[in-house]
Amino acid sequence: MTTPFWETEPDQYDAIMLGSDTFVIFSPTRVRIDGELSVKFDVKEAPGSDGASITYRGYTPAKVDVTWALYTEDMLRDFESLLPDIRPKPGKTAPKPVEIVHPQLALYNLHKFYVEKMPLLKKAGAGIYDVTLSCVEFFPKPKASSKGGSGQKSGGIPPFDNALTRPKPPNPTPPSKSNTGP
Repeated sequence: MTTPFWETEPDQYDAIMLGSDTFVIFSPTRVRIDGELSVKFDVKEAPGSDGASITYRGYTPAKVDVTWALYTEDMLRDFESLLPDIRPKPGKTAPKPVEIVHPQLALYNLHKFYVEKMPLLKKAGAGIYDVTLSCVEFFPKPKASSKGGSGQKSGGIPPFDNALTRPKPPNPTPPSKSNTGP
């Protein structure tokens, strides 16, 4: 699926859908998404020389801030209905990851988030309040394989499966000169 272009499908960018068990759609609304994607590297520089040894250490969950405008009573009630999932009563249950659907997030294959911070509603103009959710990407830790021989060292990152790291296949046996076999 391709990401819709904001000039030809602006309605896709002026809406956001959120939820865990049930979903709420805020549309039309002004949506702003900020954040960054990153990975972890271990950089070891040798003193007195140029360059460094760089080792990939894994994927870092994305952190995003999602802001949208509330300007009707129905929008406020819909937002209220999300609060028990993203900020449950202390000591009762843990927050659930929330699915957030918007083209900017889908472009980077980002779907589920825990809400880490949620400032109070902020007045953005006459009759308009902004909701901002500071989120951290949710993705379950990969399950450890019970089978041996996975190619992964204990505590390490599995090797990339591509042409650069795959072992070279053995050289083929040259044909015989008499054309009777290998």
